[in-house]
Amino acid sequence: SADAHVVFDEDKNAYVVADEVYGKQVSADAVIQAAAQAIASMKDSVKLTDDVLVKPEILVGDDRLNSAAEKANTMIGCDVVLKSSTDGTEISKIDGSIISQWITFDENMEPTLDGAALDAWANELASSLDTVGTTRSYTRPDGKHGEIGGGDYGWKVDSAALIAAVQEAVSNGTVGDLSIPCSSTGNGYTGPGHDWDAYCDIDLTEQHAYYYDASGALVWDAPVVTGKPNGSDDTPTGVYSLKNLQQNVSLRGPIDPETNKPEWDSPVAYWMPFVGNMVGLHDAPWQPAKVFRDPEAYKTYGSHGCINLSVDKAAALFGLIKVGDAVIVHW
Repeated sequence: SADAHVVFDEDKNAYVVADEVYGKQVSADAVIQAAAQAIASMKDSVKLTDDVLVKPEILVGDDRLNSAAEKANTMIGCDVVLKSSTDGTEISKIDGSIISQWITFDENMEPTLDGAALDAWANELASSLDTVGTTRSYTRPDGKHGEIGGGDYGWKVDSAALIAAVQEAVSNGTVGDLSIPCSSTGNGYTGPGHDWDAYCDIDLTEQHAYYYDASGALVWDAPVVTGKPNGSDDTPTGVYSLKNLQQNVSLRGPIDPETNKPEWDSPVAYWMPFVGNMVGLHDAPWQPAKVFRDPEAYKTYGSHGCINLSVDKAAALFGLIKVGDAVIVHW
């Protein structure tokens, strides 16, 4: 036997009330009661009737069932398109066929979303979209190819906020678009590993930097001097986001405990940090002009990790690059 219950009908694409079922399962308690009565009456046999069969307790006419089906159908009426929060790119969809896999009914016959199933879906979607810190396979427009890992640039889905937004949309039967909430975003997204538009490429091997616009066209390039490769001043590799654009600042090193003064204090006209506020691109008027013509000069004249530029090249880049642009640092 089975109680009447609410079930998803794939052909109708709707929740319907399924009839109760009367089966042939025997109730042990009912048999014991019938046998006890027979013994008490000194009978040597007892005939078991349909009265000892298990009977459904919830019947098709129960108003709670119709109410539950109606509420569940409102939930699967949700039909939303999940889009990028920055450029509106369509990422995924949620409709009744998906939502029906998440709906369960509690002891009061109220439809509810299975938290574990929804969490699993959200985490799977996030893992397919998240790019922060991932290793990207990257080919520069001039053909140079490499694998680049690390850094802080990219996309990271806020799974908790996504789950809350989906729960609300399902509860209300929302139809329309839903922006995927992210705790980190980039300036473009065409898929994992290709998640930037305009970007600055810093090639440590070539000691050269390039700035490409959103179409991939080279709009600026310059020789650079990067960090001295001594284990403490090396320029960190990875994919970072440009943090700031500042003019006329002084770059100060750690405090020397003997003098109680910064180990260095270097005024620069153009400051473009990408690793916190500690490592960035900037003009370096103290560098002799010859170092920008020698790709090996960084080994001797290298910085404390920053990307040194001539004043004119720094000024030109400062007028092009934007906060949030990707900065790709690699060998």
